Amino acid sequence: FQTGVATADCQEMEICTVSANGSCQILLGHDNMVLSLATIGDDLASGDSGKQIRIWDVTAGVCVSIMDDCHDSAGWVFGLCELEANIFASCSDTDNNVKLWDRRVPTSVSCIRACGGPQGECVGHNDVCAVHEGGCVCFATVAYDSMVRVYDLRCTEPLLSMPHEDAWTIASSEGVIISMGTPTVLTWDWHTGQ
Repeated sequence: FQTGVATADCQEMEICTVSANGSCQILLGHDNMVLSLATIGDDLASGDSGKQIRIWDVTAGVCVSIMDDCHDSAGWVFGLCELEANIFASCSDTDNNVKLWDRRVPTSVSCIRACGGPQGECVGHNDVCAVHEGGCVCFATVAYDSMVRVYDLRCTEPLLSMPHEDAWTIASSEGVIISMGTPTVLTWDWHTGQ
């Protein structure tokens, strides 16, 4: 699904996709608010307020995998991103761990690692993004404890932690991490945290 656009309507619990040729499609199936979307290879992943992640075959317009209770406590799936082929990450507002998933067998997607994050009760992550540079695959998060964290795909603890008060979303481009909050936007070199 790398040549289209997707958006979610939280209240209606539906996903609308538009392909490169302009055809529109509505994907239905979530029973809770859809909060996050990410392309996973040729498919689309969606996360909701009921701790559920769905994988969609956008071409066929069908859900090919449902993952229930993906995060601890009552966490909403706020962030999803593809890290490399068949591996993706998810984060939740009340789960202190970022979860890494392997979807090589679509009917039985499995959690392969939980990566540590904030300490304390109900201080999970707001967002997660992939960081790719020179063949290295990492990912970054922003969390409710006002910290930006960078992880190596193979590790369970962060490589770097940097403060950003009230940060709520994160992105990356060419090895630079961009954390956004109100009212500030900060950029970080993912190698040094500077």
